[in-house]
Amino acid sequence: TGEGVFVVDGKAEIDDVAKMIGEDFAAGEHGEYVDTIGGMIFNTLGRVPARGEVVQAIPGFEFHVLDADPRRVKRVRIVEIQKSERRRRAVRAEQA
Repeated sequence: TGEGVFVVDGKAEIDDVAKMIGEDFAAGEHGEYVDTIGGMIFNTLGRVPARGEVVQAIPGFEFHVLDADPRRVKRVRIVEIQKSERRRRAVRAEQA
């Protein structure tokens, strides 16, 4: 969507998402236990998150749950925190 912001399906493979985002997206120990983004979020929380919940499963990234049902995560917005923060600062500087 924007720089450092990605919307993915909960069933998206962690390896595929890592290739799309780049080397900063390091699944680490999650890659040993789960294969999908939804599984990684579930593994981090120990439960299925509610829609609107924000999870930090990987350092430097926020996972915003856009859609979920009681059994699984359906859609997730992944925000790379540093890029998002730099963009906010640039917008503020332009408005000043």
